[in-house]
Amino acid sequence: MQLGPKQEPSDHPAIQAWLTVENPGLLFVPDRIEIIQEEKVRSVYRLYQSSNPSLTLIAKRAPKADAAYEKLIYTKYLKRFPFPNFQFYGFVDTGDECSSWLFMEKVSGQIYRPDIPEHRRLAGEWLGILHTRGAQFSDAKVLRDKGPAYYFPQIKIGVSLIRANLTNPALNQDGLGVLQRILDQCEKLNPHLSALESFCARIPSTIVHGDFKEDNLLVPTREDVTWLQPFDFGGSGWGPPSLDLAKFLSYSVDPNLEAYLSIVRKIWPFMDEDMVYRIGYIGEIFRWAESIRWLSEELSYEWLEGAINTMRIYVRWMDEILRAAPWKDDEPTRRIRSKPLPKEWH
Repeated sequence: MQLGPKQEPSDHPAIQAWLTVENPGLLFVPDRIEIIQEEKVRSVYRLYQSSNPSLTLIAKRAPKADAAYEKLIYTKYLKRFPFPNFQFYGFVDTGDECSSWLFMEKVSGQIYRPDIPEHRRLAGEWLGILHTRGAQFSDAKVLRDKGPAYYFPQIKIGVSLIRANLTNPALNQDGLGVLQRILDQCEKLNPHLSALESFCARIPSTIVHGDFKEDNLLVPTREDVTWLQPFDFGGSGWGPPSLDLAKFLSYSVDPNLEAYLSIVRKIWPFMDEDMVYRIGYIGEIFRWAESIRWLSEELSYEWLEGAINTMRIYVRWMDEILRAAPWKDDEPTRRIRSKPLPKEWH
């Protein structure tokens, strides 16, 4: 880590916060910091001792409300599942609304690879356990809403923001064309939202990971036991398993469908391949709606190239969804792409 000429690692806010954790379960004083991610609002660091690099932990800085929510997931819910999980060591409220700290175990393992069948099997089984067990946690209904009541209004907000900024002089004809295509897509999607909401009401609600992607997955092995270790539960919540099941439509994580169904059909016998894909399409619409909303918030600025380029990717993807999604119960379902989406979608 690059420090200022007068700054020592021990002066770093991550280490200072760690030293205030009571009964952390990992008693050591780190003297080295490795930057994993460093941004204005959210940062992730690895803390360790130079004399014993194997003694290490992860420090995550986030806004207070988000950090407190993630702490709730780790301390109240994840420990109730039967799969292995990393140790959570502590939460520190610094008094700054924009900066609280989470401390957790640094787990080592293979990077998740969808071309390895064992990894795909582990991903399918992990999701099956999460969804069937999580649905039994009646106290999890207080978690953040991950259903249509949250995501579908994002479409209306996005449309309003786009229309309010169509006169931004920084927009060129190409940019205006992208925004008009999004508005057209929203018009095509709107007549289906009521039916999709009714369909979601017939699906069991459960705990969802919400950001189940390769970057958040490791495959550790210990004493000849291999398991899947997901991270970053800040996007988790309560709702239909749509966000997670969207991963069965693509080849980004590409969980093994048979492994998933071998678990969930014991509890939800109505689940089959078509049902997983049908629910997954709704998850893609959820993610698209939220992404368009937050990208639309950038349309009032002078520099629009990044937002417009990302929106162009989402336009192509929604075109695919609108062509392929099964809007009625008697329509067939299928996977809709044979290669990963660009990195910007994940």
